[in-house]
Amino acid sequence: MVSDVFLFFVAGHETTSSALSWLLYYLALYPEIQERARKEVQTVLQGNDFNATHLREFTYVSMVLKENMRVQPPVAALSSRKCVQDTEFEGVKIPAGVSLTL
Repeated sequence: MVSDVFLFFVAGHETTSSALSWLLYYLALYPEIQERARKEVQTVLQGNDFNATHLREFTYVSMVLKENMRVQPPVAALSSRKCVQDTEFEGVKIPAGVSLTL
């Protein structure tokens, strides 16, 4: 039972919040992409409320979301390993005992 609840939490909440957090980070980092996505939303909605029929028209927003998932897949952030000995990787020193996210 506890493992099921944990799975629902991780699969439903943590993945969504992680994906949205990274998306917001990248949109802040690249304001030109944010602006283009915003303009597409305004063009498609034309001041109307969103409904499911609009989804097909969000081509750029869809590409942005897919690229975000490619660059920062939320499930990948859930697997980690512990460094068992002092290591150097590409000039970065990693001390033993540090947790690494793959």
